[in-house]
Amino acid sequence: MKDATIEQTMQQLLGKMELTYKKEQENVIVLIRKSQEKQRNIKVSGTVVDSHGEPIIGASVVVKGTSNGTITDLDGNFSINDVSETSQLTVSYIGYKPVQLRATDKNMAKVVLQEDSKMIEEVVVVGYTPMRKSDFTGSLASVKASELSLSAATAGQALVGKVAGVQVMQTSGAPGEGVKIKVRGTNSLSASTTPLYVIDGYPASEDVYINPEDIETIDVLKDAASAAIYGSRGASGVVLITTKRGNSGKARIDYDYQFSMQQVERKIKLLDAYQYRDLVIEARNNSYRDKAEAAGKSWNPLDDNAIRASKGFNLNEVGISDLFFDFTTGKPVDPTYNTDWQDAIYGNAPMHRHNLSVTGGQDFLKYRFSLGYLDQDGIIAPSGHKRLNVRANVDAEVTKRLKVGVNFSFVDVSERQVQADGRYINDGVVQSALLMFPQFPVYNSDGTYAVGNQIAMKADGYQMVENPVALAHEIDIRNKSSRMNFNANITYDILKQLQFKANLGTQYYTSRYNYYRPRTVGQDGDMPNLDAVQARVKARDITNRDIDRLGEFTLNYNGEFGKHRLNALVGYTLQKKTYDRVAVEATGFPDDRIHEVTAHGPNASDIGLYSSDTRKAAWTMMSYLARVNYSFDNRYVVTGTVRTDGSSRFEKKTVGVGFLLFL
Repeated sequence: MKDATIEQTMQQLLGKMELTYKKEQENVIVLIRKSQEKQRNIKVSGTVVDSHGEPIIGASVVVKGTSNGTITDLDGNFSINDVSETSQLTVSYIGYKPVQLRATDKNMAKVVLQEDSKMIEEVVVVGYTPMRKSDFTGSLASVKASELSLSAATAGQALVGKVAGVQVMQTSGAPGEGVKIKVRGTNSLSASTTPLYVIDGYPASEDVYINPEDIETIDVLKDAASAAIYGSRGASGVVLITTKRGNSGKARIDYDYQFSMQQVERKIKLLDAYQYRDLVIEARNNSYRDKAEAAGKSWNPLDDNAIRASKGFNLNEVGISDLFFDFTTGKPVDPTYNTDWQDAIYGNAPMHRHNLSVTGGQDFLKYRFSLGYLDQDGIIAPSGHKRLNVRANVDAEVTKRLKVGVNFSFVDVSERQVQADGRYINDGVVQSALLMFPQFPVYNSDGTYAVGNQIAMKADGYQMVENPVALAHEIDIRNKSSRMNFNANITYDILKQLQFKANLGTQYYTSRYNYYRPRTVGQDGDMPNLDAVQARVKARDITNRDIDRLGEFTLNYNGEFGKHRLNALVGYTLQKKTYDRVAVEATGFPDDRIHEVTAHGPNASDIGLYSSDTRKAAWTMMSYLARVNYSFDNRYVVTGTVRTDGSSRFEKKTVGVGFLLFL
């Protein structure tokens, strides 16, 4: 390079190589890696504004790849110290496209953020009509299908850990069991804290076993401002579930199979047979000593039960069973068995899931059909949950102004249940496993259940616990239910900005619960297979039939005038639900061959209504609602909501209850 300086020559030679140089002496050049070159830290400051030059308050300014950052103040200004000259800074704010600049970029003095039109125009379902997310003033949490845990058995379980401010609690380990959801904690001492579920526009009391694979989005309305449009039923929050719908194009067939294994997370640490033996011996001897010394009588830990009883003491307080101690030898008895009853009741539980869907359509007709099957075993055998989900969503554009959507779903559930919770005297399997002596076996030598062993020690003052494995298998509890939901929505564009919508639907639910307690397991001191336990042999049959009907009619206006945007909604809703439940209990069974109430004894008193679960009822609700949402320049938003509910559950003199909220 003729007539070039050293600096020009070195820049040309090194080009884009990760090398730089420095002059040690007049004609000595040393090459070094750029990463080894000492970086100089500087202070970066500036202002963040929008496309109109207005300062953006609370914009995030972060040094990329570090936690060094800040937010802009009321004037949009920011300042960050100790920033490397070669660092990249990311400037971002909700509703705007993020910007990345070098620390030495002259544009850092005034960073201009452009509005993200996709985010501003993003639509969310907030009650009866969709709304731009940027215009929504309440507290909303939205979870998309890609964020859900599709391995969960229910939609509620799929929400665990996905929504801030929403508690999703698994209250039971039974297969197919739902969850308890609390939005913003407990808000009532006496009323239910369960949120209202709205599935494709249909208000329901629970997620009704929706297949997680069918869900498009779940939106949770968390505060009074957002839930006010649903009135009294939205007091504990609202969970809006939108299912997947069809798309234009060729039919697409998807099949998905999932397999997972479930097991108890942890067991409670208990004493083994040797440790428990030593504990019983020490406890009974301590009790014997205390009573003898209090009575001024002599005592010896080797005194047998006959001597202890002769001194006037109750053996159920001071006696030691020969299961634990041999008074003839004066030594503890080595246990024949050392059963871990938690290992006996808990096991690995596989879960299989199959999902098949067909999606397609044309511009004027779109469809999605899905079929799902879940087979989930419980961690306590023989519990299990089998569920069939069928769903069909069809959308048709009849004319340019008239659109019709149809949603159909059917769920069929078959369960074998285990009475896991509850006290041992009420056949609670888990508590029985915690209280059962490890000295006893699960099975007899002939393979039958070893029952009645601890109940037989009633006179010794021990808890009368039955074999928990026998309780789980011998008590026959089954539940079968089905739910069918059909709703159609008709939308007619009266004007370009004025829309009428009718949502009509019905839901049918039937279930049958069967319970049978045989004579082969004892309870509360009554030994199995003896006459004393005959009174505890019973069967229950509970049948449910619920019908829910819904009619919703709304007018929605959506207009835009320059920088002004107005969305207004008025509506009328009517819903009625009827309950019909019959519960029958039967006794006097001659044997355990038939586990149905029809096999009851010959006496008239052997069968009757189980009154606590037998009822027939209905309620209706009629509501008027209105909501106005005004937005100026995509920056300033005000929302007003009014709803009044009239219900048959109010007293006759009560007209209804109203909700008014402005933000």
